Amino acid sequence: MSGDSPSRSHKETDMKTCILKACMFVECLAGLTPGVRGQTLAELCEEIECWPHPAVRAAVTKLYGFCSDYPGIRHNRNAGGQFRALQVKDSVIVALLLLIAGGYFRDNLDITEIIGVEAEAVA
Repeated sequence: MSGDSPSRSHKETDMKTCILKACMFVECLAGLTPGVRGQTLAELCEEIECWPHPAVRAAVTKLYGFCSDYPGIRHNRNAGGQFRALQVKDSVIVALLLLIAGGYFRDNLDITEIIGVEAEAVA
């Protein structure tokens, strides 16, 4: 087996695609919430009342802002916030943060199953 597998690429375009797909997936989950009209993850975050605190909503909204503003991820523009080129850790951490945040948008989504931990519900 070769070490050049596309699923393990460290090319910047592949890292951007990883973040993009995680963002699009979470945006889709949020968009499936009944009664929402927003078109973007930021708009949906404002509409959906799933948050335990405004800071959590703001954090997810800011992650979406990163995806939208970082050149080549969503809208291929730079709003002046790019400090450095992406690193592999960025494509892992940002994608995981987005995917975990997606747990807020689906009541029937078992986040413990997704992240692979066993947890007992506390009443």
